[in-house]
Amino acid sequence: MDAIMITDLSSRVLDAMRTRDLKAKSIREFERYGLRRIVSHFSEHGWINYSKEAVWAFVLQGRLKTESGQLPAYQWAHTRRAAVYLEQMAECGSIQEAPLRKWEADHNRLFRSVPQDELPAQGMEILICQVRNAIAKLDLSEKAKQNYLYCGLGAVLKYCDLVGESTYSKDLLDAFLADTREKYLSGEIKRAAWQNIRKSVFWIEEYQKTGVISHHRLTNTVFAYASPDFERLIGEYGAYIRSAGYLKEKTCYVYTNAVRDFLRRMELLGPTEYDQLTLRNVTDCISKTATEAPLGIFNTMVAMRSFAQFVSEIHPELPNITAALICTPAKRRRVYMGYSDEDAHKILAVIDRKTAQGKRDFAMVMLAYSTGLRGSDIVNLKFENIDWKAGEIRLTQKKTNIPLAFPLDVTVGNAIAEYILKGRPECDSEYIFVRMMRPYTKLGSLWSTIARYAHTALGADRKMNGPHAFRRGMGRRLLEAGIPSSMICDVLGHASAASLRQYTASSLECLRQCARTMESIPVMQEELL
Repeated sequence: MDAIMITDLSSRVLDAMRTRDLKAKSIREFERYGLRRIVSHFSEHGWINYSKEAVWAFVLQGRLKTESGQLPAYQWAHTRRAAVYLEQMAECGSIQEAPLRKWEADHNRLFRSVPQDELPAQGMEILICQVRNAIAKLDLSEKAKQNYLYCGLGAVLKYCDLVGESTYSKDLLDAFLADTREKYLSGEIKRAAWQNIRKSVFWIEEYQKTGVISHHRLTNTVFAYASPDFERLIGEYGAYIRSAGYLKEKTCYVYTNAVRDFLRRMELLGPTEYDQLTLRNVTDCISKTATEAPLGIFNTMVAMRSFAQFVSEIHPELPNITAALICTPAKRRRVYMGYSDEDAHKILAVIDRKTAQGKRDFAMVMLAYSTGLRGSDIVNLKFENIDWKAGEIRLTQKKTNIPLAFPLDVTVGNAIAEYILKGRPECDSEYIFVRMMRPYTKLGSLWSTIARYAHTALGADRKMNGPHAFRRGMGRRLLEAGIPSSMICDVLGHASAASLRQYTASSLECLRQCARTMESIPVMQEELL
């Protein structure tokens, strides 16, 4: 190919662009951010003739600036298009109208094509692309998918290149998370980037184990850690109780955090390794915990007994501290009255039923008020749980696994139907109550929803503002109405009548019935000496 001056070639490309049916603004932006930038780059280096290699080297430099945030993406897009048209004009004498292939398809390994329906790969690059395909199938906004792709999976791939590892390893991902966490704590990266990276790493590990990914909120990150020796045992303990399967995930999370807090206090007393512990250290730490966190001492003792048992079974060479954990502190109980009928009506009155979210919230609050269901059972309510013809709700309680069936009140049924028909987003979720924004998954909790309306209706100083206040109020009203305890247990789905003590404690009428006079005490003498 004969030498062509870059200025002449760019003029020919610009003339060809003007023959197209394009807006004047589009042509001006193409000339300003595309051709002019390339010509200026050649002029700065003293180059006169067109060079394909030099043009594409400039385009690659611009791409790096775009990915780092130094150059707007739309400006780089014009530069790339100008490079393509310069190449076509130099080789063919004309430019093609066919749309350009996506840059990522040719130059970004994140967009590497991988076979469908294959087992999770051991190679990190292919595994990341498999996770990319799985993320694309989730009910997420395009912006969220792009964030997970570039900020999450892209960061993992860059780290693998940096350390020279190409095979999947949990230790590799753990080291990457630890490095990223330090950058987040030091302010080098923002919280949003840290969250995208953390979720992407979780998906990579999940996909490698199961071949699928799930979308749910991760637990909050704990940044206050104990000593390395204590953390090693805490990690083993967490894996141990999760593999046993008799505790729920949330309970495992609470137990490990309680043990971590206890051992962090232990470090302030001196010992930083488990083999240094004595029974005196443990009793001193219990006293310190009871003073600093009196409301959590009961749960701390339960968790520490479980942890001590684990250590004695798995690591018999380490000190056995079980003897110092025999005592059980009294569990601190607070008596809450729950919502009265008047309170409930005030809460329902402040809900704006004209909006889609208001229709959903009104239906959930009505369900809590009229049935006394736990918040976890309301957010987990499925379409299959409601028999509209029979007018019944049938479900298995999440907390107790006890089946429960009760009639569907007409007012409650109408509120649920209005939300489903006029307020619920169109989605394939099997759960009735879902988020109002993508992803349209079930709600994680009902507490914040009810608390927001309760603060408006009853004031911010009111205690116990969650869905359990409706349950507490219903139990108290049933007791005061003289309903037999066995029937109340059936209505509320309690496994034992002992659970009714909390409702008795919240009712003055029931407490008066429990009080006894001195008439039943025999008098041994006519008068007291």
